[in-house]
Amino acid sequence: MAKKQGISYSADAGLIRGEGAMRQAGSFVDIAGSMGKGIDRQMKVLQQAAEQREARSRARNEEVKSYLRTFNSNVDVSTLSPQNQKEINNFLMGVKDRYAAAASAIVNLTPGTPEYMEQLDIMNNEKTL
Repeated sequence: MAKKQGISYSADAGLIRGEGAMRQAGSFVDIAGSMGKGIDRQMKVLQQAAEQREARSRARNEEVKSYLRTFNSNVDVSTLSPQNQKEINNFLMGVKDRYAAAASAIVNLTPGTPEYMEQLDIMNNEKTL
């Protein structure tokens, strides 16, 4: 009856070979566990890269802060008329903004390059105003 329906009850050779290979390996191979270990390693690498980017960003910010500390923008305008105080303060804010923009740009440039020198010139120019 089984042969008429196409069902074979004989041993499956592939299944037997697979069982033999597993016994030779000594244990069950946990593929998901192996993948998890690989993913964990990749996550650590990505986390280290993120930490390095954050450290570089903090270093750049500190460098910009050091440039801004050297910029003296303290001008006593108290003896001027209110209209003149407003105009002088607006002018000084523009100078400080240009200096800060150049300081932010220069920390990402290689010293000695034309772009670096251009930003340095802007900073030196704004300091003298």
